[in-house]
Parts: sequence; C-alpha cells; structure tokens
Amino acid sequence: MISVVNIKDILNCVGDPFIKEITFDSSITKEIIFKLGEDGDLEYLDRLKKPFFKISYPENYLIKGVEGNNSLRIILKDPELKNGDIIIKKGFNYLLSILENI
Repeated sequence: MISVVNIKDILNCVGDPFIKEITFDSSITKEIIFKLGEDGDLEYLDRLKKPFFKISYPENYLIKGVEGNNSLRIILKDPELKNGDIIIKKGFNYLLSILENI
C-alpha cells in the first residue's frame, strides 16, 4: 500500500496554487499509473529511460509524473478558473480513493 507523506503547493507567478505536488512513501508503479488512467485519457511513454505518464481528466485537471519516482503532480488545466481550488481538491480526492483500493 502506498501512502501520502507530503503535499506541496506549487504557486504560479501571482501566488495562486494551481499545482499540487504529492509525495508518497514508495515509488509509483505501472499498476498505479494504469489504475489512475482508467477514468481519464492516459498517455504513457514507456520508451523513455524512466516512463513518463500524463492523465487528463474531463473535470479540468491532469495528473502527471514518472514511473519509479515517489511523487507526482495534480495540475489545473486552466489556472484562470474561479473554482480552480475545488477542481484541484477533486483531483486529489480522486487520487486518494484510487490509492486506497490498490
């Protein structure tokens, strides 16, 4: 089981958090990546030395990271949205719900 150990806001140029970096207690596996990709549009680039993934969700956020790393990012697709913080929280809650079932 993988658990969250740290959550860091990544701020844009005006100080608004529209990216969250999530750090885990272990590495992100291919199984986790494909499980997260079930409800989104998964791009998985396994020809790289360390496979990169990006998952776009219709709720206006995406999750991206590198297989084998212990962190990933949840990113608001349109930082100008007034309810961006709610969308980022939705992405984080979705991520947690998937991890609980792995």
